[in-house]
Amino acid sequence: MPKLIDTNVLIAGSAANPLSGHAGTASPLEPELREIVLSSLTAFADSGDHIVLDLEGQIRSEYEANLGYCPALRDQDYGLLLLQELEQTQRINFVTIGWDATEGAASLPQELTVIVTDRADRKWVAAALAHSQLYENVFPPIVYAAESDWFIIEHQLAAEGFLFERLLPEAWYQKRHQS
Repeated sequence: MPKLIDTNVLIAGSAANPLSGHAGTASPLEPELREIVLSSLTAFADSGDHIVLDLEGQIRSEYEANLGYCPALRDQDYGLLLLQELEQTQRINFVTIGWDATEGAASLPQELTVIVTDRADRKWVAAALAHSQLYENVFPPIVYAAESDWFIIEHQLAAEGFLFERLLPEAWYQKRHQS
Protein backbone atom coordinates (compact mmCIF):
# COMPACT_ATOMS: atom_id res chain seq x y z
CA MET A 1 0.00 0.00 0.00
CA PRO A 2 1.37 3.44 -0.87
CA LYS A 3 1.80 5.83 2.06
CA LEU A 4 2.36 9.50 2.70
CA ILE A 5 4.89 9.73 5.50
CA ASP A 6 4.83 12.98 7.45
CA THR A 7 8.23 14.50 8.14
CA ASN A 8 7.82 14.08 11.91
CA VAL A 9 7.88 10.31 11.39
CA LEU A 10 11.24 10.45 9.62
CA ILE A 11 12.67 12.79 12.25
CA ALA A 12 11.46 10.65 15.18
CA GLY A 13 12.68 7.47 13.49
CA SER A 14 16.08 9.07 12.93
CA ALA A 15 16.14 10.26 16.56
CA ALA A 16 15.78 6.68 17.81
CA ASN A 17 19.55 6.54 17.41
CA PRO A 18 20.98 8.46 20.40
CA LEU A 19 23.81 9.75 18.19
CA SER A 20 21.36 11.44 15.84
CA GLY A 21 21.42 15.20 15.69
CA HIS A 22 17.69 15.04 16.44
CA ALA A 23 18.04 12.92 19.60
CA GLY A 24 17.69 15.87 21.98
CA THR A 25 14.83 17.64 20.26
CA ALA A 26 12.62 15.32 18.24
CA SER A 27 9.17 14.48 19.48
CA PRO A 28 8.34 12.15 21.07
CA LEU A 29 11.20 12.39 23.54
CA GLU A 30 10.64 8.94 25.04
CA PRO A 31 13.12 6.40 23.58
CA GLU A 32 10.53 3.60 23.62
CA LEU A 33 8.14 5.67 21.50
CA ARG A 34 10.90 6.56 19.07
CA GLU A 35 11.61 2.85 18.75
CA ILE A 36 7.96 2.29 17.80
CA VAL A 37 8.34 4.87 15.04
CA LEU A 38 11.64 3.40 13.85
CA SER A 39 10.16 -0.11 13.84
CA SER A 40 7.28 1.14 11.72
CA LEU A 41 9.71 2.71 9.24
CA THR A 42 11.86 -0.41 9.01
CA ALA A 43 8.73 -2.53 8.51
CA PHE A 44 7.69 -0.14 5.74
CA ALA A 45 11.17 -0.41 4.17
CA ASP A 46 10.92 -4.21 4.21
CA SER A 47 7.32 -4.33 2.96
CA GLY A 48 7.79 -3.41 -0.66
CA ASP A 49 5.19 -0.64 -0.27
CA HIS A 50 5.59 2.71 -2.00
CA ILE A 51 5.84 6.24 -0.69
CA VAL A 52 3.85 9.05 -2.31
CA LEU A 53 5.70 12.22 -3.30
CA ASP A 54 4.63 15.23 -5.31
CA LEU A 55 6.31 16.03 -8.63
CA GLU A 56 6.56 19.66 -7.53
CA GLY A 57 9.02 18.57 -4.83
CA GLN A 58 7.27 20.17 -1.87
CA ILE A 59 7.30 17.03 0.28
CA ARG A 60 10.90 16.21 -0.57
CA SER A 61 11.93 19.80 0.16
CA GLU A 62 10.40 19.53 3.61
CA TYR A 63 12.22 16.26 4.21
CA GLU A 64 15.54 17.74 3.14
CA ALA A 65 15.03 20.92 5.18
CA ASN A 66 14.54 18.85 8.34
CA LEU A 67 16.89 15.92 7.79
CA GLY A 68 20.49 15.78 6.69
CA TYR A 69 23.97 14.56 7.33
CA CYS A 70 24.69 13.47 10.91
CA PRO A 71 28.41 13.95 11.72
CA ALA A 72 28.28 11.67 14.78
CA LEU A 73 26.96 8.83 12.63
CA ARG A 74 29.06 9.80 9.60
CA ASP A 75 25.98 9.22 7.52
CA GLN A 76 22.62 10.67 6.55
CA ASP A 77 19.71 10.67 8.97
CA TYR A 78 17.81 7.39 8.75
CA GLY A 79 14.85 9.16 7.15
CA LEU A 80 16.94 10.28 4.18
CA LEU A 81 18.56 6.86 3.85
CA LEU A 82 15.07 5.36 3.66
CA LEU A 83 14.08 7.86 0.98
CA GLN A 84 17.21 7.01 -1.03
CA GLU A 85 16.38 3.29 -0.77
CA LEU A 86 12.85 3.95 -2.01
CA GLU A 87 14.22 5.89 -4.96
CA GLN A 88 16.75 3.20 -5.84
CA THR A 89 14.10 0.48 -5.75
CA GLN A 90 11.59 2.62 -7.67
CA ARG A 91 9.06 2.56 -4.86
CA ILE A 92 7.73 6.10 -5.27
CA ASN A 93 4.28 7.00 -6.57
CA PHE A 94 4.56 10.52 -7.95
CA VAL A 95 1.52 12.77 -8.11
CA THR A 96 0.93 16.32 -9.26
CA ILE A 97 -0.50 18.78 -6.78
CA GLY A 98 -1.60 22.32 -7.47
CA TRP A 99 0.25 25.13 -5.77
CA ASP A 100 -1.30 28.42 -4.70
CA ALA A 101 1.53 30.96 -4.73
CA THR A 102 -0.63 33.56 -3.01
CA GLU A 103 -1.31 31.19 -0.09
CA GLY A 104 2.16 29.66 -0.20
CA ALA A 105 0.53 26.26 0.08
CA ALA A 106 -0.88 23.38 -1.92
CA SER A 107 -4.23 24.06 -3.52
CA LEU A 108 -7.20 22.27 -1.99
CA PRO A 109 -10.93 22.45 -2.54
CA GLN A 110 -12.52 25.00 -0.18
CA GLU A 111 -14.17 22.32 1.98
CA LEU A 112 -10.71 20.87 2.72
CA THR A 113 -8.97 24.23 3.16
CA VAL A 114 -11.37 24.98 6.00
CA ILE A 115 -10.30 21.74 7.73
CA VAL A 116 -6.56 21.91 7.00
CA THR A 117 -5.67 25.32 8.36
CA ASP A 118 -1.95 24.54 8.68
CA ARG A 119 -0.67 25.53 5.25
CA ALA A 120 2.36 23.25 5.52
CA ASP A 121 0.06 20.24 5.99
CA ARG A 122 -1.98 20.97 2.87
CA LYS A 123 0.61 19.34 0.59
CA TRP A 124 -0.02 15.96 2.28
CA VAL A 125 -3.77 16.22 1.79
CA ALA A 126 -3.34 17.44 -1.79
CA ALA A 127 -1.01 14.52 -2.53
CA ALA A 128 -3.47 12.02 -1.02
CA LEU A 129 -6.29 13.52 -3.07
CA ALA A 130 -4.20 13.49 -6.27
CA HIS A 131 -3.20 9.88 -5.61
CA SER A 132 -6.84 8.86 -5.16
CA GLN A 133 -7.72 10.46 -8.49
CA LEU A 134 -4.78 8.87 -10.30
CA TYR A 135 -5.10 5.42 -8.73
CA GLU A 136 -8.85 4.75 -8.80
CA ASN A 137 -9.88 6.10 -5.40
CA VAL A 138 -6.99 4.54 -3.50
CA PHE A 139 -6.30 7.01 -0.72
CA PRO A 140 -2.82 6.44 0.71
CA PRO A 141 -2.80 6.80 4.48
CA ILE A 142 -1.06 9.81 5.95
CA VAL A 143 1.34 8.31 8.47
CA TYR A 144 2.09 10.47 11.48
CA ALA A 145 3.72 10.17 14.87
CA ALA A 146 4.06 13.15 17.20
CA GLU A 147 2.07 15.57 15.08
CA SER A 148 -0.96 16.70 17.05
CA ASP A 149 -2.34 18.73 14.10
CA TRP A 150 -3.22 15.48 12.31
CA PHE A 151 -4.83 14.06 15.43
CA ILE A 152 -7.05 17.13 15.72
CA ILE A 153 -8.32 17.06 12.11
CA GLU A 154 -8.13 13.33 11.43
CA HIS A 155 -11.83 12.60 11.98
CA GLN A 156 -12.97 15.48 9.78
CA LEU A 157 -10.70 14.35 6.94
CA ALA A 158 -11.67 10.70 7.43
CA ALA A 159 -15.27 11.74 6.78
CA GLU A 160 -14.01 12.98 3.38
CA GLY A 161 -12.37 9.60 2.62
CA PHE A 162 -8.82 10.28 3.82
CA LEU A 163 -6.94 7.60 5.73
CA PHE A 164 -4.47 7.93 8.58
CA GLU A 165 -2.00 5.73 10.34
CA ARG A 166 -1.08 6.82 13.84
CA LEU A 167 2.13 5.35 15.14
CA LEU A 168 1.98 6.25 18.82
CA PRO A 169 -0.39 4.91 21.48
CA GLU A 170 -3.79 6.60 21.70
CA ALA A 171 -3.06 7.79 25.25
CA TRP A 172 -0.10 9.85 23.99
CA TYR A 173 -2.33 11.80 21.60
CA GLN A 174 -5.09 12.23 24.17
CA LYS A 175 -2.67 13.61 26.75
CA ARG A 176 -1.07 15.93 24.21
CA HIS A 177 -4.43 17.17 22.92
CA GLN A 178 -5.67 17.99 26.41
CA SER A 179 -2.56 20.05 27.22
